[in-house]
Amino acid sequence: MSDHIHETIRTLEQEIEALDQRRGDLVRAIDALRPLAGETFKATPPASNNGNGNGASAPALDSLEARIVAMLRQRGAMKPGALTKALRMERTTLRLQLKNMAKAGLVEITGSTQNRQVSLPRKAAAKEAI
Repeated sequence: MSDHIHETIRTLEQEIEALDQRRGDLVRAIDALRPLAGETFKATPPASNNGNGNGASAPALDSLEARIVAMLRQRGAMKPGALTKALRMERTTLRLQLKNMAKAGLVEITGSTQNRQVSLPRKAAAKEAI
């Protein structure tokens, strides 16, 4: 019985991963079409609320930001190339997103070109440990 449950969990996790990838593809397609429609950049709305449950007005992450934060929470600091591969996305898209996220204080980017690392800010990492 336990093996069957573990198999079901793995299957469901794979389905979620596939859905996340599909949503990311759709978000990128929408964002690429916005300039062609004469729209200025708008963050694609998140899939759900910010999940804090208290009705506070903390800014919600867009889908790509949420995927990046989730990956960094799961794996810790990563090289941008490894993050690109793990999220299955274009290098230039990730680079622009990380630049914007760093300005907003959502991630930290450290190191020179060859040993650059992306991580969650130390304050956020400390909160996660509590």
